Amino acid sequence: MSGFEFQRDTVAKGSALRRVLLFCVIGVLTCGGLWLLAPSGGQTGKTTPVAAEKSAGKGADQKDPEALLPGDGTPNGNASGDRQLPVAEGEKPAAGDGAADETAKDSGEETASEQAPEGAEKADGKSAAGATAIPEKDKPWIGDVPAAEDAPRVPPDKPDAASAGVGSAGTPEPYSASWRAQAGTLTRGNWKLVSGKEPSNAEMVTHTVVSGDSLSKLAVKYHCAADVIQLSNGLKSDRIRVGMKLKVLPGPWLVEVNKSARMLSVFRMHGGKKQLFLAFDVGIGRLGKTPAADFVICARLRHPVWYAPDGSVFPYGDAGNPLGDYFLKLAVSGKNGRPLRGFGIHGTRDEAGVTRSRSNGCIRMRNRDVERLYQLLPVGTPVRIVE
Repeated sequence: MSGFEFQRDTVAKGSALRRVLLFCVIGVLTCGGLWLLAPSGGQTGKTTPVAAEKSAGKGADQKDPEALLPGDGTPNGNASGDRQLPVAEGEKPAAGDGAADETAKDSGEETASEQAPEGAEKADGKSAAGATAIPEKDKPWIGDVPAAEDAPRVPPDKPDAASAGVGSAGTPEPYSASWRAQAGTLTRGNWKLVSGKEPSNAEMVTHTVVSGDSLSKLAVKYHCAADVIQLSNGLKSDRIRVGMKLKVLPGPWLVEVNKSARMLSVFRMHGGKKQLFLAFDVGIGRLGKTPAADFVICARLRHPVWYAPDGSVFPYGDAGNPLGDYFLKLAVSGKNGRPLRGFGIHGTRDEAGVTRSRSNGCIRMRNRDVERLYQLLPVGTPVRIVE
C-alpha cells in the first residue's frame, strides 16, 4: 500500500468514528431532555383542579361590584376578557367580535347558576354545601330574607310632616310614608308636564328647529332621550321640519336607587342643585346580589329577549320571559362604559315582586314605570345604588 492510500484510509476511518461519536452525543442529549421534561410521580396527562372561590360571606359590601354579578368570569360576557364597548340602541355588534348579539343576549337577568352557601341545609334536611343549583324564580331559597322581613324600610314621620312638602325646607323624613305620598304626587305632576298633558312651565325651554337639526342631536344638546322630546310635542314620528317650535325639559339627570327603602329616584340637575323629579318602587336582588356602587346607563333596550341559564331563549312576549317591556343596561362608572353581563334595570311580568328581594341582582320595576325611565333618560345617565 502506498503512502497516499494509507493516508486516505486513515482519514476515512477518522470521519466514520467522528460521525459515530456525534450520533451518540445527540442520542444522550435527547434522552436526557425527555427525562427532564417528563412529569414525575406517574401523573402524566393529569391536572390538579383549582379550588373554586367560595361565595359564602360575599355581600353588597364587596369592593368590586363586578364580583357580585352573574356571569362567566368576565362581566361583559366576553370569554376572552376583552372589553366590549356599549352597543347603541337599535344596533347589533359585528359578527366575530367575541360576543354574538351582545346587546340582546346580555339583557337576560338570571344568566348563571348560583352556589349554595356552605353548610346550608336543604328543606329535606340534607346538606347543600358545595351543591350547584339555580334558585327557583320568586320562590324561597337558602339564605333569602324571610318573607315577613322582606319589605321596604319606612322611617317614622316627623311631627310636622303633614304640612311639609318634598321640596320645602321642612321636607319629611326621606322614604317615610309622608315622603312617599308626596313623591308620588310630584311624580304624577311632573310626568304630565313632560308628556304634554299639562301646559309648559318655566322649567321647559322652547327650541326652534333649524336646518340640520334632528331629535337625536337635540337630545344630546339638552341631555335627555329623543323619545321624551317626541312625547312632549306629540310627534307621531321622529321627523321634524325647519321652523317647528319644540318644548324640551333639559337635563342632565341622576338616578339613585336606595336598596333598603326599595325606591328609585330620578333627580334633575339644574343650576348646581339636585331636584327630585320622579320616584318609583323597585325590587332588588336576593342574597344581597345587587351591588352598591356607581354605574351609568350604557344601552337602552325595548322588548328585550331573555337568555336563560340553561341556554333557552325566550323572545319578548313569551310567558317564560321575565324582563318586561324595557331594559336599561348598566356599566360600571369609570370603566370606559364596560357593560356588565346581564345587569340592569328592567320591567317584570310579575309586579308582585316589586319592593321585594327576588331578582338575581337586577333592579325590577313596574312596566309603566320603567317605560318612563326609558323615554326620559339617555345613554350615559349616572345611576348610583346605595344601601
